[in-house]
Amino acid sequence: MDVVMGVINNFATKSAEFTVKAIGRQFGYILYYKGNLTKMTTDVQHLEGIKDILQHNVDEARRNGEEIENIVQNWLNTVDNTVADANEIIDSEGHAKAQCSMRHFPNLCTRHQLSRKMTNMMQTISELVAERSFDKISYRAASQITVTPFGRGYEALESRTSMLNEIILTLKDPSIFIVGVYGIGGVGKTTLMKELSWKAKNDGSFGTIVMATITSLPNLETIRRQIAEALDFKFNKNTEEGMASELRDRITKEKRILVILDDIWGRLDLTELGVPFGNDHKGCKLVVTSRDLNVLICEMGTQKEFRLEVLLEEDSWKLFEKMAGDVVHEFNIKPIAIKVAKCCAGLPLLIVTTAKALRKKQVSDWKDALNELQRFDQEGLHKKVYSTLEN
Repeated sequence: MDVVMGVINNFATKSAEFTVKAIGRQFGYILYYKGNLTKMTTDVQHLEGIKDILQHNVDEARRNGEEIENIVQNWLNTVDNTVADANEIIDSEGHAKAQCSMRHFPNLCTRHQLSRKMTNMMQTISELVAERSFDKISYRAASQITVTPFGRGYEALESRTSMLNEIILTLKDPSIFIVGVYGIGGVGKTTLMKELSWKAKNDGSFGTIVMATITSLPNLETIRRQIAEALDFKFNKNTEEGMASELRDRITKEKRILVILDDIWGRLDLTELGVPFGNDHKGCKLVVTSRDLNVLICEMGTQKEFRLEVLLEEDSWKLFEKMAGDVVHEFNIKPIAIKVAKCCAGLPLLIVTTAKALRKKQVSDWKDALNELQRFDQEGLHKKVYSTLEN
């Protein structure tokens, strides 16, 4: 019997405590109405300030061509809805009834309802503020590219395709961060790099690819701006050190980035340029091209080199035929066209330039072009190509 009475007394005590607390909480809604209104208004303003800061970062990411993480966008949408609901409570006509005045006593029922809504809203706002920290707000989406090689101005030749595949495979090696490609002027290094850029992006090997042309008289600021433009990034600082630091920070944000530096003639200090590599950013890989193998090995420290050779006769004709069009199949032009293609010495640049120039020409023009090309031996032809490239 004593046990039963103890249980009953304990239950009665707990019930009484619960009832007192419940009544106190309900009374508190009425008593702290004004304080709740003031605090909720301040909380809403604070939440809007936090949201504005995040929105600025989101807008910048979008200008840089990045996609916004779903969790971030969902948070922003929830904040917008929450602020709208909070303002609806703040602007409620019921406040006129809930407040004291010289003319009437406050409507305690309305006062209680509004204060309770404000208390719940402050709890929601507090939870949103606590959730505002995100590991990352954006990412670069893989590009969906469907243009054919020839549509990009590139002729897929077996020797070139094989080298492209080898380069990409090498870049996937975690111990390799800088690769070199070398060959004589006009052999097609720049064209190959453009195709490498397309292929590496299209197959998902890299999320971002940037390419900059160096030349024989490199200007670090010009190179930085080429890279920054490819990243849709603008510098805030004007000093060499400041720009290098900003570029380094921007590249570091890319999880997998390929930086192509085309036509290097001498040593280029990557740290001074602002390109992180190796242990500084293992997700950044570099491909550099040069006419001189020694520049790649001794000046740039490449870990693997690929030599780009002139085209074989079969590939030369295939490229020439594609660039010149059906005219090369005319019975009185084809024999001349074959000789012209051979005189181009397997140099893609010369092949493409010559073939396009003769595309709609007469037999006499083809003969003149052949005579001009035959005046040069291979060494002289290379010198002429170099001179054309340098001018």
